[in-house]
Amino acid sequence: MYSTKSRRATEVPNSFAIQFKTSAFFCPYLREADPGGLGACPQKKVYIRSTRLRGGDMLGRLDELGSVFPSRVYVMNHPHNQSLENSVASLGSTLSLLRSTNENLENGVRDFARLKTNLKTNKVFDIVTETDINNAKAEIAQETEPQIQVLLERAEVELQRLERKKRSLTSKAQLQQVRLEQHTNTRRPNTSDQQMAQQLERLKELQQKKDRLQYSLSRLNLKGRKVRMSMAFAK
Repeated sequence: MYSTKSRRATEVPNSFAIQFKTSAFFCPYLREADPGGLGACPQKKVYIRSTRLRGGDMLGRLDELGSVFPSRVYVMNHPHNQSLENSVASLGSTLSLLRSTNENLENGVRDFARLKTNLKTNKVFDIVTETDINNAKAEIAQETEPQIQVLLERAEVELQRLERKKRSLTSKAQLQQVRLEQHTNTRRPNTSDQQMAQQLERLKELQQKKDRLQYSLSRLNLKGRKVRMSMAFAK
């Protein structure tokens, strides 16, 4: 029994599935055929609907069937054939778009390693509050003020020593000047000159004694301050 419907043969895409629907003379996969049976019915045509055969296998079966029964193999237009073709075309365009997008993305991120190195920053300065600055200043002042005070006292003592040395040298110069005048004078020195020389010598001795006492007093004051500072730090 053959189907009497007549439809024009259509192009079979690679992804389209067909099934052979014939009379009892054919099996579903054209493995057993009776050419004589169909040959006895020249007006009957073989129609193809759907099968599990795909792609090249399907086309091979169609060629095999067409060579045995020329002008009798037709493919029925499936109602979803056009939709499937549109879906395949859309999928192809989507894949092309994804491929181009992937290439653009690779080109865009290719230079990220160099940019990461170039844009890397080292934190040099930081923002702190005024309270932290004042606390740091107070700590530094507390640490350095005693040392600065000791240095100032040492400088003061040294200045006093230099001042005493200056006065001593001045007195010595005056005494030498008097002696030089006495030696250069041909006449015998009178009593007033001798008294003046003695007074200058006495004045020099007293001045030196005063300087020594002042120096000793300064050293004692410095030692007392050091003792007080050490006691304050110990507390």
